[in-house]
Amino acid sequence: MKGDVAMKNSWNQYGDLIAFVGGRLIDGRGGPPLKEGAIVIRGKNIEAVGPSEAIQIPGQAKLFDVSGMTIMPGMTDMHVHLYWNGEPNLALHSYKESTAFRAVKAVAYIQRSLEAGFTTLRSGGEVGFLDVALRDAAELGIIWGSRVIASGYSISGTGGHADKFPPWLYRTDEVRLLADGPDECLKAVRNQIKMKVDWIKFHASGGVMDPFSNPQLQEYSDREMETIINEAHARGKLTFAHAQGAGGIRAAVRAGVDSIEHGFYLEDDIVEMMLRKGTYLVPTLVALRRIIDAGEKGGIPKESLEKAIPHGEAHVASFQKAYKAGIKICMGTDCGSPYNYHGDNAHELSLMVRNGMKEMDAIVACTKRAAEALRMQDKIGTLENGKWADVVVVEGDPLKDIQVLAEKTNIKLVMKEGKIYLNRLATQ
Repeated sequence: MKGDVAMKNSWNQYGDLIAFVGGRLIDGRGGPPLKEGAIVIRGKNIEAVGPSEAIQIPGQAKLFDVSGMTIMPGMTDMHVHLYWNGEPNLALHSYKESTAFRAVKAVAYIQRSLEAGFTTLRSGGEVGFLDVALRDAAELGIIWGSRVIASGYSISGTGGHADKFPPWLYRTDEVRLLADGPDECLKAVRNQIKMKVDWIKFHASGGVMDPFSNPQLQEYSDREMETIINEAHARGKLTFAHAQGAGGIRAAVRAGVDSIEHGFYLEDDIVEMMLRKGTYLVPTLVALRRIIDAGEKGGIPKESLEKAIPHGEAHVASFQKAYKAGIKICMGTDCGSPYNYHGDNAHELSLMVRNGMKEMDAIVACTKRAAEALRMQDKIGTLENGKWADVVVVEGDPLKDIQVLAEKTNIKLVMKEGKIYLNRLATQ
């Protein structure tokens, strides 16, 4: 049989024992690939992985010969927004659709990302806790798609980056989680945890696509950030911060944030502090690039474009500085932002390489390092015995041309936890 569709109705057609043999094997740990590797999956876990000649394939296994292709771990996008999909004017779009309708569309978005090889997505903030619902529905088998790491609402100050509506407009189905002052910040974190989020997201600086804030300016005070982070950590939750200007980044890192998102202005003292504290960076290069490239002709609001253009060069320079210094960089796209579509996640990898990152380091950024940032390295991120079988088979060699991961027709098979969700391979 020759497949060229997602395996929506036949995930278990091959049984619980599957093997891939003959392909170039990138295990996600950053070492040289195996020229001819093999991997055996039993149920949801990897049972054996290594050189083809060293791996004994059980006779009853369904065998996939992937000679000439690449076997690699499922990828992780560390920053997505599932209630948008590339609309140019996000503030205007927010007026048009109900939260319920966006939730329905978001099911399609996590499916597109999975079919692109992204088995895990960390949500960067959603309305109506729809990421929590998506996560739970997928875990129950009600829907299928990428694994969702939920953050619920992102916490913002009044007039800050997540406060999108002017004071004369209000939506009863989209309650904004605005918090001002330490007491409200404390309550906001506790409300998030009550709703069973996985991470706590807050805004340390202004941003580009809202009507009010300034990306250069610190949004929360040091004390407010400390309150958010300390309470989250005390409740066993990790934190990440939208942080673009140097002041907001510096304050968030100083307060102990676990991950910085965007990081337009990484000054030398910030880099040193991030290295000392082990802070992760998720640069999302593609988000700002798409906004600038689309411009007013593409429907980007003039005020947003005026905020975006001055920061393009600084953003790239900060990424390059962070990479050279050895900061722990994870791949994230800000998917959903203007012209930044779900399923096109791998274009971020191309930009990272174009701006100086080695191909293998880019792959590690969306596999092993992302898993470590999520504290899920015992389950995902690398192809190792005992881990969940998140596996992608790719036509071509991403170590020679990272762009092969961005061409969807090159993604030949996607497996998440031992189940095949996309199969374009010829099978016996």
